[in-house]
Amino acid sequence: MPEGDTLFHLAGRLDPLLRGQIITDSDVRTPRYATAELTGSRITGVRSVGIALLDQSILAGIGNIYRCEVLFVARLAPHTPAGDRDPVLLGAVVDLARALMLANSGAGPEHASTRTGASARTRGRGRFWVYARTGAPCPRCGAVIQHDRLAGRDLYWCPACQHQ
Repeated sequence: MPEGDTLFHLAGRLDPLLRGQIITDSDVRTPRYATAELTGSRITGVRSVGIALLDQSILAGIGNIYRCEVLFVARLAPHTPAGDRDPVLLGAVVDLARALMLANSGAGPEHASTRTGASARTRGRGRFWVYARTGAPCPRCGAVIQHDRLAGRDLYWCPACQHQ
């Protein structure tokens, strides 16, 4: 197996049907994935960052909620062409996604939150910064959260905080 193909087995606490399954190096939860390699060779290009983050051949595991929330935290507009951004910045976005996903890995969907600390909530839409909050004020700047469709999925973002 090539050295770059980092593999690991899912934790035993997951669904028994998933025990022993292997996650490849494209899975953002992989402990020793090469962020610079992933972003430099797979994310950069003409497509938008918002589309690249959902491409399972590039990064497996980032779903629509994490796409919206991670781009908000990173202050990065989802429509930004990935090739217009430094691969190091894109690597930081991937690292952030991984950190949020790992922080929520044992919480279950009804308790997961992308917000942390005093701003964290575990019930209702208040647990998210932008996801499913169309028309609500941005928690950072007060601008109105926008909704669109990108890659066939709902997309939420703050037009004031997230710049191209």
